[in-house]
Amino acid sequence: MESAVAGAISAGLFYGAGSLADAAVANGVSGFGSGGLGRVALHAAVGCASGAAAGGSCRQQAAAAGFGELAGPVISLGDNNVAYGIVAHAVAGGVGAKLAGGKFENGAVTGAFGYLFNCGAHDCWDRKYSDLPGELRDAARSLSDRIDASGNAEWTKIKDRMTITYENRWTTDFAGDTMLADAGRGSIRFFRGSLFVTDKAFLMAHEFAHLIPGSEAFPSTGDFLRNPSVPAYELGADAWASRFLNRPVPRDMRTYQDRAQSLR
Repeated sequence: MESAVAGAISAGLFYGAGSLADAAVANGVSGFGSGGLGRVALHAAVGCASGAAAGGSCRQQAAAAGFGELAGPVISLGDNNVAYGIVAHAVAGGVGAKLAGGKFENGAVTGAFGYLFNCGAHDCWDRKYSDLPGELRDAARSLSDRIDASGNAEWTKIKDRMTITYENRWTTDFAGDTMLADAGRGSIRFFRGSLFVTDKAFLMAHEFAHLIPGSEAFPSTGDFLRNPSVPAYELGADAWASRFLNRPVPRDMRTYQDRAQSLR
């Protein structure tokens, strides 16, 4: 009975920690996204309280819960199913507890609880990209929903494993034009110029297309050497995004196409 009560308390506390962190993110407070120090601290506090409620060590369970959350961004690079998440976070929690001088199995339980009553009850996709500027975050969510609805297993696998980041700086490409984003090796980086694109969902789909091996949008050294200003794969990414979203290329993204045509 006591263990059941302690488990119920832990579940409620972990859910509350996740809800509090998500509320902080929604209100623009930094550091509470997946693996952020604020979220890690909340999980560590819950781990401590859970350990005390079960008659165990506050320090060891705090380390287990905190380490499990800290490892979240790395764990999310793998599969995106609940079973994988539980096992991966259990291992991370066990390692955290062991590093703090505790038992692996106790930390594993705490790590699994932390995941199950957070990602299991909250949307981990939103949390994964909670630090993106608002409209880019909405575009990421829209892309995720469309890919899930497509039923394409390859796209889903790429989507679940990719990372999306934002760098608040201006940068230029080989031709000296302002870069909006850069995609490759399973990741997409958006730059400040992307914030001025009207159709960010199209831009998101365009960059995602670069991550699909064998597609017309997959970067090719040969394409780049033939036309470094506007490689053919950029046009391919526009074409893929246009088909995927069933709408034409936005006017403020046609610069690449127009320039490419003039250089042929």
